[in-house]
Amino acid sequence: MGLGAQPGVVTQRTSPLSPMRAAAASAREVLRHPDLRAIELAWTLGVAADWMLTVVGLLAAWDVGGALGVGLFGLVRMVPATVINLLVDAGTMARPERALIGVGAVRALGGALVALAMAAGAPLVAMAAIAAVAAAGALVRPTSLAILPAIAADPAHLVGANVGFTLGEALGATLGPLSAGAMAGAWGPEPAALLAAFLLLATGAVLLRLRIADAARPLRHEREHRWRFVAGLRTLVSRPPAGVLIGSFIAQTLVRGALTTYLVILALEVLGMGEAGVGVLGAAIGLGGVAGAVVSLAMGGRRTMAPVFALALAGWGVPIAVIGVMPTAGVAVAALLAVGVANAVLDVTGFTLIQRGTPSRSLSAVFSVMEVGAGVGVSLGGILAPILVAVLGIERALVLTGLALPALAVLGWPVVRRLDAEGVVPDRQASLLRGIPLFCALPLSGLERVAAGMIPVSYATGARLMTEGEPGDRYIVLAAGSVAVTGAGRDLGRQGPGEGLGEIALLRKVPRTATVTALEPVETFEIDPETFLAAVTGHEPSAAAAEQVVATRLGSGTA
Repeated sequence: MGLGAQPGVVTQRTSPLSPMRAAAASAREVLRHPDLRAIELAWTLGVAADWMLTVVGLLAAWDVGGALGVGLFGLVRMVPATVINLLVDAGTMARPERALIGVGAVRALGGALVALAMAAGAPLVAMAAIAAVAAAGALVRPTSLAILPAIAADPAHLVGANVGFTLGEALGATLGPLSAGAMAGAWGPEPAALLAAFLLLATGAVLLRLRIADAARPLRHEREHRWRFVAGLRTLVSRPPAGVLIGSFIAQTLVRGALTTYLVILALEVLGMGEAGVGVLGAAIGLGGVAGAVVSLAMGGRRTMAPVFALALAGWGVPIAVIGVMPTAGVAVAALLAVGVANAVLDVTGFTLIQRGTPSRSLSAVFSVMEVGAGVGVSLGGILAPILVAVLGIERALVLTGLALPALAVLGWPVVRRLDAEGVVPDRQASLLRGIPLFCALPLSGLERVAAGMIPVSYATGARLMTEGEPGDRYIVLAAGSVAVTGAGRDLGRQGPGEGLGEIALLRKVPRTATVTALEPVETFEIDPETFLAAVTGHEPSAAAAEQVVATRLGSGTA
């Protein structure tokens, strides 16, 4: 059941609230929705567990091989995840939520193995197990982000869902490393790994009741593609602004991979913060992400997000350069808080721009490309960081790494700015569909599917749009002009822009019950029966609305 199924959910906002208040209201609605709440809670728990295992792995890698060991750990952790994203696309499965439940169970087993390996004094086995957990977890982000438009009711709700997703990541990235660092310092890494295993098991449990409307699920022909990574690349090549945006994300992950290594060196060698300092510095990024998610609430009503994305990309790098100039504990924590803020804003704006501008059938493939690129970026960053430190020193390495993203933001801006004007559902069609009771409650991916099937057709004055007694072969949405409706020799009234005609014959499988004639030049959008029925009957609130419309029109004799 999608978001539109929930009583009291507002899908059209007309009150003069400030953008922050309107978006906060949208976020509250999102968090009250059981399906979105479940997927975001599962994501939060998974991020916290991943960070806990990452801290355990980083400390083990440092003990085994120092800075180079930390860099190689990043590579070992990300390569299997990259391979999984190349081969598997859970987002286009008939029941992607079930894939997420299974992934949670597999990751929990891996977390338990990490604890056993550390207790047995086998850090290399523990790092291999962490890599296995990361490989299974590689499916979670692209699948979850592809699911969100299938249960979000409108663009504001989608932004609210992405804010919740980003807030969950920030909370997990704050509490995970803090908990792991504290536990490792007090009792060793084994309790942290065990807690991570429990949290990963819980990620599957909270998704057991997740429901997605049939109208929003991938159609069979959309699920029968092999090598979805290749399909994602083709989509990005055909949509250059989206391609540049995904490329920016990948560059940011390269910097993040380097930063992970820098944090260990800073905490243990430069700032004198000890092992717990690794967790503190990582938690600073997460805490900044919480603040950034709150800031992102103001974007719920924004149509233009590309400028904010570019600023956030630059804002990700500049604080890292500042640490290189002033390498003190206070400056490092403050700068990493700023990185966290930028990271949250970058995710909310970037994810929303991709979801708005990419067909739902391609979303999981596009996000898989991003995950593959992120795996490569983090791995390369982890390898390059110790090399840069060895050649330049930690301070200069931080400055060079930090300035890369502002430069990329400037270079990519001429292309990225076009994303605000692109969308898979044109504003006119979306506005018309949202005004019709049969479609107003559809989730975004269901609305997109209907809009993709809308064919513009014009009629001259006096032309018949449909004739009583004929078979029903299409649903008609009036876009401009007015029509007369007659049936059984009676005048049944007038219909105008924003109204729909023809649902009775399609839903009841009967001949047309009325004749519709253009009173002036008329512009319409026509929807074929298969698309119409899939949308209306595959979504419970839309089906209920359709039955109400049919009953009303049969009672009044209208088409």
